Amino acid sequence: MRNIIPLLRYMALCLVVFSGSFSSMRAQLNTEQVTLMGRAALGLDDYVMALRYFNAVIEATPRQANAYFLRAQAKFSLDDYQGAEVDCSTAIDLNPFRAEYYELRGLCRIRRSAYKEAIADYGCVLEENPYNQTALYNKAICHLAVKEYGKVDSATSVILQRWSNFRNAYLVKAQSRLEQKDTLGGLYWIDSLLTITKREPVAWSFKGIYALKKGEYAQADSFLTQAIIYDARQFEHYLLRAQARNALFRFDGAIADYGKVIDFVPEHYVAHYNRGLLRALVGDNNRAIKDFDFVLSLEPQNTIARYNRALLREQTGNMRGAIEDYTQIIKQFPSFYAGYIARARCRRRIGDVRGAVNDETVVARVQLDLAFAQKRRQPIRKVVRRSELEMKNYQQLIEEDADTAQLSATLTDALHGKVQNKHTERQLLPAFTIAVQTTSAPVYYLLELQQFNVQTKTSEKLVLTRYHHADTLSEEVMERYEQLANVVQADSLLLRSVLRRQTYNLNGAQQDLAILKQKDSTNTLVLWQEALLLTDRAKTMVAEKQAMSPSAKLVTLQLEEALAVYDRLLAFSPRNAYAYYNRALVCIALHRQKEAMDNLAQAIKMDRRFAEAYYNRGILAWEAGHIDTAIADFGRAGELGLYQAYNLLKQLHKAK
Repeated sequence: MRNIIPLLRYMALCLVVFSGSFSSMRAQLNTEQVTLMGRAALGLDDYVMALRYFNAVIEATPRQANAYFLRAQAKFSLDDYQGAEVDCSTAIDLNPFRAEYYELRGLCRIRRSAYKEAIADYGCVLEENPYNQTALYNKAICHLAVKEYGKVDSATSVILQRWSNFRNAYLVKAQSRLEQKDTLGGLYWIDSLLTITKREPVAWSFKGIYALKKGEYAQADSFLTQAIIYDARQFEHYLLRAQARNALFRFDGAIADYGKVIDFVPEHYVAHYNRGLLRALVGDNNRAIKDFDFVLSLEPQNTIARYNRALLREQTGNMRGAIEDYTQIIKQFPSFYAGYIARARCRRRIGDVRGAVNDETVVARVQLDLAFAQKRRQPIRKVVRRSELEMKNYQQLIEEDADTAQLSATLTDALHGKVQNKHTERQLLPAFTIAVQTTSAPVYYLLELQQFNVQTKTSEKLVLTRYHHADTLSEEVMERYEQLANVVQADSLLLRSVLRRQTYNLNGAQQDLAILKQKDSTNTLVLWQEALLLTDRAKTMVAEKQAMSPSAKLVTLQLEEALAVYDRLLAFSPRNAYAYYNRALVCIALHRQKEAMDNLAQAIKMDRRFAEAYYNRGILAWEAGHIDTAIADFGRAGELGLYQAYNLLKQLHKAK
């Protein structure tokens, strides 16, 4: 009950603040109250809401250092380490005497692998308090990362003199020794840790890996079992123990361990592959085939997995499936004659005598050539044979690529909480469009539209939005404008053209636009409508699959003309950020990525709070391989309210 009361109080505060917009209450914002609400949101792991609160405080009082620090905490927990570091730097510029600012910035820099800069930050923290355990430990981690092993030993020794039970310090010392090829020294610190506590899974894992390397499989099994007892959630322990059990011919136990790995990580390639081999070894052929099916769904070109599946299909009587697999292998390895023999065997079993004879003839010719030391007239196609594709290794278990002997140093990180884990597709945000006001679409300010809406005498108003939905329009509105056969007023013509485009009547919209252009070809709203219609026509052609015909040129011409219209629009309205944004999307459709990036940069220059421009530029930067630029842009887009950017930010960190 005690936990519910703060939550209810927090929800009530949310209702109070967001009953009106921040902009409307900026002048009278109670920054202390909003800061308290932001802290409450942080405490409840609601980082997006916390971000909104601290944005409001910073907008109202831009020189309040602590607001930047608190916003940095929210960004850090959303995996926006670059944005959090910038906020910490701003807080330090405003108030350089708060150690926690340096401490958080150091943590951000570690996440970005900027270890030397992080060392400098932790040095500032330790100047104020030489026995700050977290700062000492994280500084040791940074020294380890840049291979300053003497400083690692010095920092960890200070920790152990004061806190002899600090387990992570022993692990860092062991890691340091291991990286210096001093395995016995590493074991000494691991054993020292185990005299303090037996409940340390990483220590048991270290001993298990060492025993595996020495070939002491029974000991490795025992040590890794201890690691699993004390931490059953680390799938790496099961993966290692499966290797030991396989070497001890305890196949059922190894299969069970690979099954546990798959329970934790369903897409784990190594576990599926090795479990398939072991199931085949114990005669569980049908389930072994399922494992190799999964491996081949991930890696269709994995020839040894395909060969194993072919053998299993043959053993289970699926001759046609086996023939299909053998054929794929022979295409990739024309000199793999065991494949011809196996395929001939399967073909004979289904009555394909002619095919079998052809395969056997290929093998017989090769045997004759070898017997008489003759060269083949047709040279065999050379194939790059990677070690994992050597067919003689088809029954050999595979291991992880990573060096499992490395201990993973754990950061002391009190700020880490839940992150936004919703899946977001990496897709560009759509163009801004002119539409008749609908209740469901968010709208954006454009001076020309405001002036138009003030001047027009109709009840319908035009807005700028990223979405427009025909099904939200009133039929009565559509009928009223369609009945205006001889419209003279430009306002009504423009409204009808927009309505027609909104309901996908592009020909009707174009007819109205032609009349409008005769009346006033310099009207910026007319230019907007013209550019939007041109891009709509190009999209329609592509959707109708005409792009492979001569109409592909027409698509390009339509898009080129749209660019020219946006250029005319920008000549009349040079600070129109939305026009630059839309122009960038047309450039992308024409595969002019560099020009699109330049247009988005111009849009951001015109409006530093243009979240959509940052978002799309982040996607283009990601596709071009400019990861740091993409991270910065997604962080800025998230800060400005496009919270799905944090989901892409998380994907970027994984890809990095």
